[in-house]
Amino acid sequence: MDDEKRPFKALLDVGLAPTTTGARVFAVLKGACDGGVNVPHKTKRFPGFMRGVVEEIKGKRGKVVDSEKTEAKFDAKILRAHIFGNHVT
Repeated sequence: MDDEKRPFKALLDVGLAPTTTGARVFAVLKGACDGGVNVPHKTKRFPGFMRGVVEEIKGKRGKVVDSEKTEAKFDAKILRAHIFGNHVT
């Protein structure tokens, strides 16, 4: 897919909309990208993105013995629910 030529490059102008993680403007961005518009983006701003967490395992005296890291992941099902409004009750 990287070899395809795209006719133009678009930039997302959010105006006065808040750009917090999980905002609707990022669902619109995802739809535009899926539709074939070249918009530079990262998936970490979409609803459904879970950041990686480092969990420290401590010993008896509170000293850090080991650390365990979970990887960042993106769940497209959560994004789909946000697009269709299924997350609102």
